[in-house]
Amino acid sequence: MKGGRVWLPALLLAWTLAPVVWALVCSVKLPVDVFSLAVVPFLQFTPTLSHWREELVTRGPEIRAGLLHSAAAAAGSAVLAVALAAPAAYAVARLIGPKSRRRWWVWLVSQRFLPPVVLLAPYFLALKAAGLLDSVTGLILVHAAATAPFAAWPAASCSCGTSHDALGAFRLASWRRRETVSKLKVSAITGLL
Repeated sequence: MKGGRVWLPALLLAWTLAPVVWALVCSVKLPVDVFSLAVVPFLQFTPTLSHWREELVTRGPEIRAGLLHSAAAAAGSAVLAVALAAPAAYAVARLIGPKSRRRWWVWLVSQRFLPPVVLLAPYFLALKAAGLLDSVTGLILVHAAATAPFAAWPAASCSCGTSHDALGAFRLASWRRRETVSKLKVSAITGLL
């Protein structure tokens, strides 16, 4: 490797890690030492874990509850987004012609170009009317609505990969259309995982 190729990743790594290191160093300083120019621990300041002890012991239950809510919101929105995306992907991949399919995908993904602040008032009013303000369920619904188009895109490629022969085989096995669609949704969802 040439010298320039080695220095650029090293510079990018230092640029990325500098704020993390600075935050960690500040977390073991006393408030007086934070604004001084002391950088080297044990030489220019005495490290302390009092801030960490206060956060983890005193506020521990509050932090655990917040982490639990975040995990529930992330898992719930991911499951709901995939559940919404699989039938939409199947419909776009199988029931719409190739020319119209492109227009559907452009429309679906173009919704992400909409500034999120434009949706703030409608989401607020809808969640307020439903009584879901400041709830994990409301957060799940908003996040699922935002991420469903991105879950639908790869699911559609899985649905397009299902051949018409497979559809015929499903129908020959005396499955009704609803059962066929549900079986294909399962295959599209497992393709996402």
